[in-house]
Amino acid sequence: MINTDKLDWQLQEITYAATSLMLAVAKADFDEDPEEELFVVETIRALLEIDNETLDQLLIYAHTRTDSHDLGEFTDLVNRHYGDDDKQALLDCLWRVAYADGRIDQYEEQFIIKVATEINLTESDVTASKERMAGK
Repeated sequence: MINTDKLDWQLQEITYAATSLMLAVAKADFDEDPEEELFVVETIRALLEIDNETLDQLLIYAHTRTDSHDLGEFTDLVNRHYGDDDKQALLDCLWRVAYADGRIDQYEEQFIIKVATEINLTESDVTASKERMAGK
């Protein structure tokens, strides 16, 4: 677990980008499913030791930003701070968010493909990740 008392700005940006992209996937089908958002919350909570108030603030901020900005803000942060393995792990998380309600909507899939393209992942990366996450 990561102690957020020692989070540097780079880690905060990474967390913000990942949270925002996961929430954006949950919103991509225009149906904010509680199962999808719960998965995002549980994932962020598993990665970071943060109190509920800090988590709530992060989610509120990320929700606000996903409503008003294009992907570039988030994918630029990913490209700046993530290595290839981290990008692949993020892609896996995006698929798991999309699958959280038991189905993949076409808009969720289009969104994930667009993110993958913007963070320089290949079509085969997308397909492999989708297949891996389908059974989870």
